[in-house]
Amino acid sequence: MRLRERLEREEGDVPRALLERANSQDEELRQLRSLVARALRAKNSSSLSSRTSWSASDDGLLGLRVSQIGKKWEVIAKEMEGRTGEDLERRWEELEKERRGGRHGTD
Repeated sequence: MRLRERLEREEGDVPRALLERANSQDEELRQLRSLVARALRAKNSSSLSSRTSWSASDDGLLGLRVSQIGKKWEVIAKEMEGRTGEDLERRWEELEKERRGGRHGTD
């Protein structure tokens, strides 16, 4: 049984200030958990890739290497500073969607 629930049951024997303190600590703990969760989400999203924009030369190199060795994202990432295999795979999918979308619109 949680402390707060026990104190609420024994309210007559426990000073009201103690009960309020327990409630306050619950709220502080909730806020702390929320702050930690936000910090972890921010850290994870910022560490996914240090580079966010893609240049035409980035796209060209990506296309060239895929045509040469296939979709070996981690191998290609070693040749592209600041990019992860996941970055390359996501970008390739974006480029593929653009190509399919452009082709579809001209039919």
